[in-house]
Amino acid sequence: MEKIVKTMKLHLKIETFDPKLDSDLFEATKLRAGQEKIISNGVSIRLESYKLRETVLPTIAFDVLVSIGQNVVLPIAISILSNYLYDKLKRRKDNTLVINNKSIEIDAEQIKQLIINIANEEKDE
Repeated sequence: MEKIVKTMKLHLKIETFDPKLDSDLFEATKLRAGQEKIISNGVSIRLESYKLRETVLPTIAFDVLVSIGQNVVLPIAISILSNYLYDKLKRRKDNTLVINNKSIEIDAEQIKQLIINIANEEKDE
């Protein structure tokens, strides 16, 4: 099985009209910058920033740092992460998800494939 030799970092940008998405994503009632959530052994997310934009409909934009630790079986970690993100985002309409500056549809397989592509790019560096 393939293992990564260094920690993999992903930067997520999420925009939503749903004021509960961030607390649902982190499974916490009060959030602050630096808040972490362990999704699985070796896979975690951390809230980097949170902004409320006053437009016609208030939009919440937040940045999340994903860490996949070393000595983790990468395909399994990516599956866990992509399924977790999809599960949290799928019920909400009009969410925007950007992973490492690449916009992606809210679809478990597409999220998984993009993360695999990013991992392969990092491996080639």
